[in-house]
Amino acid sequence: MSPAVRDVHSPGKATGRLEVRRGGNVLARWIGAVLGFPRACAEAALQLTVEARGGEQEWVRLIGSSTLRTTQHARGAALVERMGRFECVFELEVDDGALVFMQREARLVFGPLRIPVPGLRIEGRAEESSERVQIDVRLHAPFVGLVLRYTGTVTAEAAS
Repeated sequence: MSPAVRDVHSPGKATGRLEVRRGGNVLARWIGAVLGFPRACAEAALQLTVEARGGEQEWVRLIGSSTLRTTQHARGAALVERMGRFECVFELEVDDGALVFMQREARLVFGPLRIPVPGLRIEGRAEESSERVQIDVRLHAPFVGLVLRYTGTVTAEAAS
């Protein structure tokens, strides 16, 4: 993986600009609103903070005026990302310096109970482009189609 991609995915701060697209049908808009996803816009400011906390990382993404907060931790060779009661398991792959997130499971979590969410698909890719990191994240739901997509560039801030 390229150093710029590694820096953005390590504890610290990063900034960037994103284009945010939301699904156009009523159900996609409802899902996006319930989960607190950012509104669609051609160019939103991004402020990213990644903090290590014990065996996990807390990711706080301020996209425009919306905050997306998730936790990530390793489970064997997989990456588990959780937002509220929603959890995804990703296999990570490095493809020509880019970091590719391939979703393997999605589920709702209630204490020890994990309920699979079949058909939900999340894809992500981060690759270096002119000393910045180009990101592309997409979430599709069955019978709904696109729920959220954000693309743009992000640059890690130098450690102080």
